[in-house]
Amino acid sequence: MSDSPSIGFVYAATGDLAYTDLAIRSARSLRRQCPEIPIDLFTDKPVEEQVFSQVHVEPDSWFRAKIDALAQSRFDCTLYIDSDTFVIDDPSDVFFLLEKYDIIACHDPGRNSAHGSLILDRQFPQSFPTLNGGLVGVRNSDKVQAFLRDWKTVIKERNQKKDQPSFRELLWDSDLKLGILPPEYNLMHLNQIEVMTHKHGVPKIIHSPKLHRHKGDSGRDSINCLMRLLGPRKLARLLKNHHGASGCLRPKPISREILFGDVSQLSIKERLAMKWLISKYPI
Repeated sequence: MSDSPSIGFVYAATGDLAYTDLAIRSARSLRRQCPEIPIDLFTDKPVEEQVFSQVHVEPDSWFRAKIDALAQSRFDCTLYIDSDTFVIDDPSDVFFLLEKYDIIACHDPGRNSAHGSLILDRQFPQSFPTLNGGLVGVRNSDKVQAFLRDWKTVIKERNQKKDQPSFRELLWDSDLKLGILPPEYNLMHLNQIEVMTHKHGVPKIIHSPKLHRHKGDSGRDSINCLMRLLGPRKLARLLKNHHGASGCLRPKPISREILFGDVSQLSIKERLAMKWLISKYPI
């Protein structure tokens, strides 16, 4: 790798168009935080969207296209982000870690659940828990490429519905240097917002499967903003956390679009909460 390795973000969205829409929205929130860093999309259909630096179309893609996105990334150091996310602070400092580590990820908040503790061939100690696949960074190298190929092969040969158990086992068997990010880089346990302060960490990426629950013919409305995802109480705590940070830790303001979406779609109660939040935590 050169003295100045190339860096970039990648998304993968295949199948239901809901995932493509989510990838676009997440990438727009990421672009506000990192306007100068390339963002690529890997997909199975043509997508025309200016937020992406490049769109890579693979018609024969599969349901775990994120592995292909990591393997085929044009960057020396790549950070993959799931589509069901809102990026609310700059996560680009992870590229600093990729100067030292081969792979970076966060612990899975549901690591003791049925899928989180699933084993393949043998038991692992709880001190080496399952990692979440919603945010994965890699530094490109021959051994990382071999790891990604093995990961894809195991999932396909065993017809696995989840990628995390094989991710855990293959990392255990590898000699790759693994870096662990704190939970604010991939915050999935949303109730954690209730107790977090800026002293614990300022959330950078909000990740929730609720954001794609409307896919297919579910009949459910899409959740298009943090107000709808978190509710007024958690959103107030989140904004208090953001405003509590100072100096170099102070994040950029969160846009009103990400916070409240289309205001005309908010209920009267939500609009009153919005006005109160804006007055208390100026945007």
